[in-house]
Amino acid sequence: MLIAMSRPAVVSLHPRVARAIASVLLVVAALGAPAPDARAAEPGDARVVLLSQPAWHRPGDRIGLRLRVVNDGDEALEGVQLVVSSGGRITTRSGLHSSFETAPLALDAFAVPLEGPPLEPGEARRVLVDEPLSVLSSIALSSAGGVFPVTVALVADPVAAEALDTLTTPFVFHPAVPDPPLDVVPVIPLNHVATRAPSGGFPVGDAGSAPLEQAVAAGGWLDTWTDALDRGTAAGLHVGLAPTPRLLEEVADLADGFVRIDGVERVDVGADSGPARAAAALLDRLAAIAGRRGVQELLAPYAFADLPSLTARQDAVGTQLAVGQEVTARALGVDGGRRWLFAPAARVDALTADDLVLAGVARTFFSRDSLEPPADPAAAGCPEPAYSFTCPVDAGDLEGLALDRDLQARLAALVQPGDDGLDLQRLLAETALVREEQPGVAGRVVTLLVPSQWRPAPRLAERFVDALRGAPWLRTRAPQEALAAGGVQRAAERPLVTRIAPAPSQPDESYLDAVERAHAEVHAFESIGPPDELVERLERNVLVAQSRSWWDDPALLARGAGYARDAADEATAELGKVGVEPVEELTLTSRRGTIPLLLFNEADYAVTVQLHLTSPTRSLSVVASNETIERTVEPHESIRLKVEVMTEASGTFPLDVRLTTPDGTPLQDDPVTVRSTVFNEIALAVTFGALAFLVLFYLVRSVRKRRARRAETRPA
Repeated sequence: MLIAMSRPAVVSLHPRVARAIASVLLVVAALGAPAPDARAAEPGDARVVLLSQPAWHRPGDRIGLRLRVVNDGDEALEGVQLVVSSGGRITTRSGLHSSFETAPLALDAFAVPLEGPPLEPGEARRVLVDEPLSVLSSIALSSAGGVFPVTVALVADPVAAEALDTLTTPFVFHPAVPDPPLDVVPVIPLNHVATRAPSGGFPVGDAGSAPLEQAVAAGGWLDTWTDALDRGTAAGLHVGLAPTPRLLEEVADLADGFVRIDGVERVDVGADSGPARAAAALLDRLAAIAGRRGVQELLAPYAFADLPSLTARQDAVGTQLAVGQEVTARALGVDGGRRWLFAPAARVDALTADDLVLAGVARTFFSRDSLEPPADPAAAGCPEPAYSFTCPVDAGDLEGLALDRDLQARLAALVQPGDDGLDLQRLLAETALVREEQPGVAGRVVTLLVPSQWRPAPRLAERFVDALRGAPWLRTRAPQEALAAGGVQRAAERPLVTRIAPAPSQPDESYLDAVERAHAEVHAFESIGPPDELVERLERNVLVAQSRSWWDDPALLARGAGYARDAADEATAELGKVGVEPVEELTLTSRRGTIPLLLFNEADYAVTVQLHLTSPTRSLSVVASNETIERTVEPHESIRLKVEVMTEASGTFPLDVRLTTPDGTPLQDDPVTVRSTVFNEIALAVTFGALAFLVLFYLVRSVRKRRARRAETRPA
């Protein structure tokens, strides 16, 4: 009976009875089983999880399935067996996808008992199924090799006809090394949400240290990826490496010594501390990896920004790339230039392409949504017949490599918690079937864009890298190598969509508008000439707010908005330290006069500002040389100015005194009232002069008349 087997029993089945394999095994097991005293185990009471398996098999190999059996029920499990069966060769990718949902027809089977004491509720037990592959003759005797489904059914004794749980995993079997191999371009972004606070320190997380400290420490996610890539590239793995520049910048900050923020407490952590040394060592390892043959460092936007969402924002795309290039070159000592770009999620459209070309980008990666669909929906789109999209893309001003949706779905499954070993094997099997579509055609290439949020355990990261490097049907390439070695696979001419649809989690326009306003405020602040390091911090906080890493969670999105808000508030506060104190009212007693002004600077650095003086009336004018005055004011000092004006009439006239940054951003606007009395005094003088003239005139006239009368009356 199967329940008594300590070694596997091979069961060869005729196809007519293959569908009944599980039932036959269970019936045989139940013939000698006593009636149960308690409720029999039912589906859902237990599960079997694939921990790992060989990425591929050769003749003479052992099966090597590492499993975990978990008791999720309320009763102990006894007499549990694992029934392992193999199905026929899978020839299509759709057939592979079907096997994920339904166990295929079984051609060979054997059973392995779960040894040891009863499996208590909540307990789990590891099982190694390591029989020779020859017990699954439908695989071992295949001369062509390929992909074969292997199903593991968890059955109990006594049981009903239904297994407690099943899983189907693909085996890749090659009796000889396939030739030619399929070129595969692994692209590995290293990205994380910003952890450095807008003020410059690193807030602690739940573990009492900054999240980035944990990432660079031994066993942290960034240390894990670096270790796996270090070993893999040293052994010949070719790869595209796309570290987010902001992440590199923050690691460099840790290495130089940093401020740890715990509530209101700020603690200085020196460059000789453990976290700082770990960060410095990690940067050294990344620099060594980036400099190896077969490793292509790819330019990424500074803060992992979604580029299509920025195309309507002035200079936003170019700034993300320029800052990203500068930071990466400084952190790694490797400047790959801008010719190749890693756009997050490979999202590019025609409007984005215009900005990229202006920034010097020529090659990139394209998601399926970035490209116009082919005229024939059934065609993959390559010039040569192909079932999968396995050729370079010519999108006009840009060229590069397109992503395969199903392969990306396999990679996305690795990010989700669950059966990591199974998800990895399904990914490898999918690549094997892409090759089998046209096994004799050289130069076919697929791209594997690893999800940026994947945080694999060390063993899984190592298996992933080793599998890509060692799989006999694959040959890893750096992106540029894949294009240069295209062989007969000519580039497909595929235009970009004019405007790609917003990402599912993309925030509304109000978020991006607020970020743009913050950018304008920081730009205005920059024009007065503050210290470069202060401007750099504020500018980069605005760039961080543009990151798509915030989008998947409302709490994260609020944090991202905080970077822009804090940058704008700090820039506004600094601009508020500069001002002008004009007099409120001034009386001129002559046609020309001067207005005294006090220009002050309360900042810790020198600033340059402009004064603009204008009047809406023609009766008051500012001497031309005084209409716009630019001055540099030293820190905590003030300058007294005298502005010359001229009046054309008596009366009260407004004078507008505006203080702006050199780029014209208003800082202060104060009216000054100018009262002119000079023309009133002139009029009074004229009036008195006229009166004096009249008095004198009539006085002289009277004197003359008297003299004339006297002359007439004088005797001759």
